[in-house]
Amino acid sequence: MKTFIIGGGNSITDETYRALEAYDDKFVFCVNTTFKYIEPDALVWIDSDVYVKEKEHIDKLDCLKYTRYNPICENKDIQFITPTDDVEEGLPKAYCGLRNRGWFSGVCAISLALSLGHEDIYLLGFDGGEINGKLHHHNESRNKDVFSITLKQYEPFRGKPITNLSPDSQITVFKKDELKNVLY
Repeated sequence: MKTFIIGGGNSITDETYRALEAYDDKFVFCVNTTFKYIEPDALVWIDSDVYVKEKEHIDKLDCLKYTRYNPICENKDIQFITPTDDVEEGLPKAYCGLRNRGWFSGVCAISLALSLGHEDIYLLGFDGGEINGKLHHHNESRNKDVFSITLKQYEPFRGKPITNLSPDSQITVFKKDELKNVLY
């Protein structure tokens, strides 16, 4: 089984989602609002605004859900994680980036996938900055480029079984490939 982690970068297209939907042997982690475009097996968000804005949709999802503690998420089918700076610590803690740089949902999703024993992890929409003049494919997030400051946050994952399927990504820690080479 291949594990795909879906970020919000502009390298993702509708064709990407269609190809991934047609592929059967997969486990999909969605980051933040990418669950609107593909059915997730797990959803990860760190920013509480995601839940505030998408509560109705998130509550209806039949998947694993992970976020850092927030009282508005209590009594739901949401599992709380505690962000940590130690990439090897494991659940219920998850490496979400270095605290002094901010926590990032995509980084946290990678940590969770590894902690849960997933191998053959493929990243989609992990661009690390603008692709074709845009940061996001969905136009739902802030346009502020916070991603270029996250590039060093991926360093603890160097050497792990992770491939970035955004060939033009500014994230250089992972080997790169294209989705067509992974699915077919």
